[in-house]
Amino acid sequence: MKWRQAMSLPKRQLALFSVAMAAAIGLSMALADLPVAMFFHDIRDNLLVQIAAATTDAGLAVWYLVGAAILFLLFHFVLHHRQIAKMSAFVFASVAASGIVADVLKVVFGRTRPKLLFRDELFQFHWFKFGADWNSFPSGHSTSVATVTVALCLVLPGWTPIFLPLGVVLIATRVITTAHYLSDTLFATYVGVTITFWVYHQFRRRGLFPAKPTLDQGETA
Repeated sequence: MKWRQAMSLPKRQLALFSVAMAAAIGLSMALADLPVAMFFHDIRDNLLVQIAAATTDAGLAVWYLVGAAILFLLFHFVLHHRQIAKMSAFVFASVAASGIVADVLKVVFGRTRPKLLFRDELFQFHWFKFGADWNSFPSGHSTSVATVTVALCLVLPGWTPIFLPLGVVLIATRVITTAHYLSDTLFATYVGVTITFWVYHQFRRRGLFPAKPTLDQGETA
């Protein structure tokens, strides 16, 4: 199957999005990554940083994988609400797929985390490097948050004004806590968005989402 046939995003929109994100990532690496990381490192005792540190692990993929799996089992086998079960399966599949892609890319790029900048003045890509300290690009937390945000906006579009700001805030915590550079989160967002649209299309073409899914279309038995 050709890439353009596998994506829910039209080819032109995907191309424009890819170019825009590539430009943003490149500019961030050249102009923003270092000064932003140093700024938040210098104010690490600030209340904003403390709040970010307390909330950043809400981006862990395990919360969404376990939560989606529980909801799927509950609504599929107990409550027999097929549409919500499908939505839960979609979120699970999207987070799992984007997480796998992000984990592979982390090793391929082998980028040092900000902690190594502050400790050893290392700011570079090592390529095909294992180990958490060299797996900064893309951010795993940010990939999960971007994925869940887009997935929820697709299945519950009426809640988009709530989901999008929450997603942006959670992704920002990775930069505020200096767990990642800004470009790490931008690349993670790109991975999360594109993979989620791809998974969404796979559900649609297999008839799991015969129309744009919303709660009022749920099948009950």
